[in-house]
Amino acid sequence: MWRLGKRGMEDKLSFTLWEVIIIFMIAIILIVAVRGIANNTTYWKKYHSADLALMTDMLIANQGDFVVNYDIKDLESNWATKMMRIDKLRFQIFLKDDSYFIYDGSIDDDRFPQSYIFAQDRDIKISKTNITSDYVVLYKEGNTVGLKSYYSNTIISCPSAPTAGNLSQRHIDVIGLSDAAKSFSTPANELLKTVGTGQDNELLISIIDNTVEPTTIYYDPLSQVQSEKMSCLIMKNLVEKYPDMDVKVKPYDKSFEMDPFMTQRGNYVYWILIKVNTDTADKTNNINPKMLTENIRDAVYDYYGQQ
Repeated sequence: MWRLGKRGMEDKLSFTLWEVIIIFMIAIILIVAVRGIANNTTYWKKYHSADLALMTDMLIANQGDFVVNYDIKDLESNWATKMMRIDKLRFQIFLKDDSYFIYDGSIDDDRFPQSYIFAQDRDIKISKTNITSDYVVLYKEGNTVGLKSYYSNTIISCPSAPTAGNLSQRHIDVIGLSDAAKSFSTPANELLKTVGTGQDNELLISIIDNTVEPTTIYYDPLSQVQSEKMSCLIMKNLVEKYPDMDVKVKPYDKSFEMDPFMTQRGNYVYWILIKVNTDTADKTNNINPKMLTENIRDAVYDYYGQQ
C-alpha cells in the first residue's frame, strides 16, 4: 500500500491551509462587494426611482382606486446585515408631474439626484409631493395619483372611466323637489353656475329631503358610468371631510318619480338624485346646505379633471 511520507503530509496540510485562506479571502471580497452595493446610494436611488415610476405606471393603468405600500430598502436587522454593516437608507423623494427625483438624505445634502419618468395620462392628475422617509405609500384615488408617508383613509373606489373635459362648456342645474330641499338646491345651483358656464346641458342634480334616513345619492342605471361616478365622488368627499357621516350610493329608486325631476331629466346627458336628512336634531346624519354645496362643487371638479 502506498503511504504519504512526512513531506507529503506537510505539503497536503500546506495546500489545505492555502485553500482555506483563499476561500476566506474570497468570502471577505464578496462581503465587501455586497456591502458596497447595498450601501451604494447611487445604486439604490436609480433602483427606487425606476421602481416607483413603474409602480406609478401600474396605478395609472389600474381601473379603480389602488394603494401600494412601498418599503424603501426592506432589510431586516439580522446577523447577515449586522456582519456586513448594511445600513437602512433614508431618501428624500420628489413626485413631480411626470417623474420621481430621489435624493440621498435630503435635497440639501445631495447634489446628484436620480430620476425616472413614468407614463402620462391627460385624465390623471399627479399630486406633487416631497417626502423624506424609508417607507412611502403610493395611491390612486379616482383620477388622482399621489404619494404619502402613510395611508389611513378607508378607500372608496369610484368608477375610473375617463370623464375629463372642458367644464366651461358644460351647464349643470340643481333643483329642489320640496320646500325643505330648495334650501339646499338654491345655493348649490348658484355656485355651479359659476363653475360650468356653458350652454350644453350636462348634469341635472335633484335634491329631496327625508328626516329619517341618512344621506343617500341615487344614480341613473341608464347612464351608470357617468352618474355613478359623480355620485361616488360626492359620497367620497363627504366621507373624507366628515368621517362620522353616514352616506350611501344606490341605483335610482322609482318611488321618486315626481316633477319637475321627471320632465327635466331627459334634457341632460346624465342625472343624479340626492336625498338629504333635514332633521337638525340628528347630528350624525344631518348635512347642511353649505356642506353639500361645497362637496358637489369639489366632485364636479374631480369628475371633469379641473383643479
